[in-house]
Amino acid sequence: MGGIQKFHTNKTANSPILLDIIHSFLLTFNHFPHLAVPEKQGVIVNANLTFHVVVVGGGIAGLVAANRLVDVGLSVAVMEKDRAFGNFVVCGEAVQKWVVEELGISARPNLISQEIKTISIVHKDRKVSIDMQDIGFIINKSAVIKWLIDRVVRGGGNGFSNTRFISLDRDVNGGFSVKAIHRGIKMTIKSDFVIAADGMASSVANALGFQKLSGIYGVNGLIHSNAVPDGEIRFFVGSEFTEGYGWLFSKGNGYANLGVVGENPEDVTAKFNTMMRNFRDVSILSYGRKTIPRGLRSSVALDGVLFVGDAGGFVEPVSYAGIWGALRSAQMAANSIGKFYDGALRDKKEVSRDYEKSVNSEFRKRFQLEEIAAGVFKKMDGRDWNTFLDIVEDHTGNKTEFNFGPFNVARMLLFDSRFRRILKGKVKNGILSIIQKIILR
Repeated sequence: MGGIQKFHTNKTANSPILLDIIHSFLLTFNHFPHLAVPEKQGVIVNANLTFHVVVVGGGIAGLVAANRLVDVGLSVAVMEKDRAFGNFVVCGEAVQKWVVEELGISARPNLISQEIKTISIVHKDRKVSIDMQDIGFIINKSAVIKWLIDRVVRGGGNGFSNTRFISLDRDVNGGFSVKAIHRGIKMTIKSDFVIAADGMASSVANALGFQKLSGIYGVNGLIHSNAVPDGEIRFFVGSEFTEGYGWLFSKGNGYANLGVVGENPEDVTAKFNTMMRNFRDVSILSYGRKTIPRGLRSSVALDGVLFVGDAGGFVEPVSYAGIWGALRSAQMAANSIGKFYDGALRDKKEVSRDYEKSVNSEFRKRFQLEEIAAGVFKKMDGRDWNTFLDIVEDHTGNKTEFNFGPFNVARMLLFDSRFRRILKGKVKNGILSIIQKIILR
């Protein structure tokens, strides 16, 4: 494209007045403006489909990035393969308080299911509970996504649901031509940058020849039972979860997210069914399966294509929590692109390097340490888990140590000689020494 002035428009670049009127008319009836698409031989003929940034994937990561870009005046198109934004996906929906504040939904109770009041860790017949007032929330992720796309559109951005990414090509000016199928019709969108927010099995990554991410299997259902405790989230741990865990996150009024993650799909499904049977008069309202990434991509950017959320592997290796990683990676990607239009970065390579630098600073070392921790938990037997719960029980009076922060929990565990004994034989002495120097400094 070239020659775009910084932050010069909130609307689609070079849009004629008539199309703006049509755009406004469609927006009145639909959250997703599809920009008056006359069809000719099965191809959308609309030279107006030119944007500063194309976001592939309409989950939290893609929409947070889109909102940031729209807020600084850039034209943005968001492509979502599902028929609507905000369809059910596997997710526990538990987030820290700061995530709610960063999303801007603190004052929107319809987007928050329940405040987390208690965290419980369950191993077989033993349960240890921790008071967690004012720490985090269970959000209504589908409602949050619908709210985010509405903000994008109201800010002048564009959302295309039921749109499947096909390919990505560079044009002669160094921009991108993104080809897709929108409601069965071929379309091409041109842009300066592409943000890939299309999940672990990213079609954008495949188009660029990136290596596939390794993953762990997860199942999740929205259930209802009068036996669900209000304000509590439970983690079910032990060797029977095959390098994963189970969870029950209360959403209030008897509703909850019930799920399991683990190595073996058959074991995970069987464990989910067993957990379901533990509730009286339980009904399941929705159900999904998903492969969750394990570890960041070795590179999360390539000459103007930036990977965020699950597409970049921004999921914690221990808890497999992904919302905060989706949020932060999206913010970083949008910030790096914004620097280009602000004149602080000269070209796409500098944008990619700037984004990689931000990711390396905040994520890589932390995730490497968590991968070591995940390996330790995988090797723990029943006796080790009971010792772990003893330690947790001894620290239940200090909720700061359980502030959803693996780093804080790791500090608490490493200060305890009982846990250091568990680590011996499970982690090489040299690696353990490095971990202690980093975390206990």
